[in-house]
Amino acid sequence: MRPTGGRAVLHGHDITIGLAISLSFIASGEEDLALFSRSVRRVYRIAVAPIISALRSCGIDAVLGEEMKGHAMGPKSADCFANVSANDVVDQKSLRKVCGVAMLLTREAVLVQASIPICEPQVDPCLVYEIPAPVVPVSVDLDEFAKQFESALRRLIVPMHE
Repeated sequence: MRPTGGRAVLHGHDITIGLAISLSFIASGEEDLALFSRSVRRVYRIAVAPIISALRSCGIDAVLGEEMKGHAMGPKSADCFANVSANDVVDQKSLRKVCGVAMLLTREAVLVQASIPICEPQVDPCLVYEIPAPVVPVSVDLDEFAKQFESALRRLIVPMHE
């Protein structure tokens, strides 16, 4: 079991992101870290922003599910990609989840684990999940995504600590 919780994700056909950030790097200097660490919603949005930014830079119209009118929940399933919630990263055009994200927040840091499917799974999801999500790979150039993700991370962290 991963420390971030969340639903199950098949890996091997995805961009897998693991990110650990000290809250002191993302909280503004005027914020009390103890108060900031209790704002799960705020920390989540800050920590996921580089992923959304990189996807958008690669041509995916990625937004948080809450930004879409009437985002739809899927069936109850252990498959992370079978459900869409307000916190999920979705493609505004296709209305599908493009990135599964789970997070663990402590008083001092945040751990983010994310998965972006980019090709067909190596294992048939029907063999793993009772109710699997349809697999719809995200079409991104891996080198460009990596470059854009790094750039977005630098904008998040570096300006506050120069």
